[in-house]
Amino acid sequence: NPQTTNRGLFASGSGEILLKGGSTEGEDYLVFNSSGMTISVDDIDITATQFDLDATTLYISSTGNGVIGLGVDGSAVTFGAIGIYLDGLGDFSFVQDASNYIKGGNSNFDIASQNFSLSGSTTLAIDTSKIRLGTNATSTLTHGSDGIYLDSSGKFSFREDAQNFIKGGNSNFEIQADTF
Repeated sequence: NPQTTNRGLFASGSGEILLKGGSTEGEDYLVFNSSGMTISVDDIDITATQFDLDATTLYISSTGNGVIGLGVDGSAVTFGAIGIYLDGLGDFSFVQDASNYIKGGNSNFDIASQNFSLSGSTTLAIDTSKIRLGTNATSTLTHGSDGIYLDSSGKFSFREDAQNFIKGGNSNFEIQADTF
C-alpha cells in the first residue's frame, strides 16, 4: 500500500511490488500491480543511450534522429499525417486534415486552413477575406480608414489621412495627395 510511511521494498505473493523511497504517506513510490505501474515522485530523471515510449496515442523514440508522434496511433504518425509529428532534424507537422495543417522542414513552411485568422495586437488583422494594417486593425479599420485595407471582393485602400490616399473598389478608383 503506497499510503504506508515505511520505506523499502515490499512484495506480495500475488506479484504486487511496492518500492517506497520516502516516509510521507502516498508520496515517493513505484508500484506494480494488476492495474499496471504507478510512479509518484516530485521529479523523474531518465538517462539512457536509447529511449522509446509507446503509450498508444503518444510515441517517443530516440532512435535515428529522434521522433515524437501524437495521434490515434502515435507510432504511426509520420510527417504530414494526421496528428502531431516532431523530429530531431527540425521537421514538424500539426495536421487536423488535408485542408487544415501547419508543416515545416527541408526549408519549407506550409499553412493551410479552411478558416484562418491572424491578429497582431491591435495593428494587424488577417482572415480569410481581409488584410488590415493600422491603428485598431482588429476592430474598426475598414475600407477608406487610415491604414492599409485589402479584401477578397477587390476593395483596397492605402490611407495616411483624408488628404493622402489611394483607394479602389465598387467600380471606383481614387488617388489624392497634398503633393503629387
